[in-house]
Amino acid sequence: MAQISTHEACPPVRPHMFWGQRYWKALRLALGLRRQRRSLGLLSPELLRDIGLTPAEAESESRRKLWDVPKHWLV
Repeated sequence: MAQISTHEACPPVRPHMFWGQRYWKALRLALGLRRQRRSLGLLSPELLRDIGLTPAEAESESRRKLWDVPKHWLV
């Protein structure tokens, strides 16, 4: 019967890699949200009406800060 060393089967865990991956994922999400908010601010009143927003609501959303994200992102 062959034995498998746990050292060979499981690569070492590198906590800094996981932190780095989380950081880049959060940054991509935040920048995507920023891009969407800016685009929302450029829509015409007709297009805003199609998606159920007023120009005032769209402007308010487009001015939100990068770190002002939905609460479910913070869990």
